[in-house]
Amino acid sequence: NWDGPSVVTIHDAITVCQPQWCQWHNVLHYGISMTRSAQRASAIIVPSEFTKRELAEHVGVAEHRIHVAPLGVGAEFAPASADAIGRVRNRHDLPERYLLCVGNIEPRKNLSAVIEAFERVAGEIPHGLVIAGKRGWKCGPVCARMARSPVADRIRRLDWVAQGDLPALYSGADVFIQWSLHEGFGLTPLEAMACGTPTVISDGGALPEVAGDAARVVPLEAGPAGLADTLAELANDPNAGAQMVRLGLEYAGQYTWASHAEKGAQTYREVAGAQE
Repeated sequence: NWDGPSVVTIHDAITVCQPQWCQWHNVLHYGISMTRSAQRASAIIVPSEFTKRELAEHVGVAEHRIHVAPLGVGAEFAPASADAIGRVRNRHDLPERYLLCVGNIEPRKNLSAVIEAFERVAGEIPHGLVIAGKRGWKCGPVCARMARSPVADRIRRLDWVAQGDLPALYSGADVFIQWSLHEGFGLTPLEAMACGTPTVISDGGALPEVAGDAARVVPLEAGPAGLADTLAELANDPNAGAQMVRLGLEYAGQYTWASHAEKGAQTYREVAGAQE
């Protein structure tokens, strides 16, 4: 075993903090390997203050050894042209107006609650609900929920979407939703905001920390009814989202991969310097 200086990057601590939302073999593997790596490492890089606190509490790592390097938003994520949006809409057979979720279909994404919220508000808005993401662990109940929904004909499920289509997919949506139970960072809300789309998030994990005041936070305790009220407001009133668009573009611009790389490199320099 290597006993020299080392730096480990950990994106979230969900397998040790919320194992019920993870596959058992991931809980077993990461529970052992991540814990050992974190405890032995000279320094740890994480994407958020939330993940830093979780590691300190659940893995027993001193906070001064944990360095936060937020992830970045690529330059390709920017408001797409009407032509680009039209091509993606045609390619994926999307409704003219839609609300959007992006991410693997798995329990912690809380998509059943999003679907219920959409059902509550569907009679008040002309939108469809587009859910883009691979079928993940325990996706069966969510897929069944979509199929039996009373508004199933207005729910469009895409599978994996090519990176080149994502900016237009985000840009074409009237509202982006990430109402997860837990996130160690939350990159998709930033990508949506960078594309000029009003964004609604939960208070699960690091999402409020990452999206700041530029997104609308609907606490999980508000339930699908609370989420539905916010979706109705934003979908029915373009002015309600106008300020969110401006703030979102400005806020997402602060997250760059160059900044992420520099903060990570600084951690490596500090560890290397300590050995000289």
